[in-house]
Amino acid sequence: MNNSLSNVRDTLIQLIIPLTYEQLNWKPTQSNWSVAQVVLHVAEAEARFLKLVETAVQEKNSEVQQKWIFLK
Repeated sequence: MNNSLSNVRDTLIQLIIPLTYEQLNWKPTQSNWSVAQVVLHVAEAEARFLKLVETAVQEKNSEVQQKWIFLK
């Protein structure tokens, strides 16, 4: 699983490297997210997910609680 996350991360990085500062921060409307905001969200979600998995693996009988996350 960690290898799959690394592959996705690497692909995402390769896709955004050529973008300019303006392209990264452009938003189609005020209420939409920019590419930079989406990438930051994905990075933060990945870190939280990996921490949950680490904790679950360390605690033999632990259960991972499912939680819905809604974006505004």
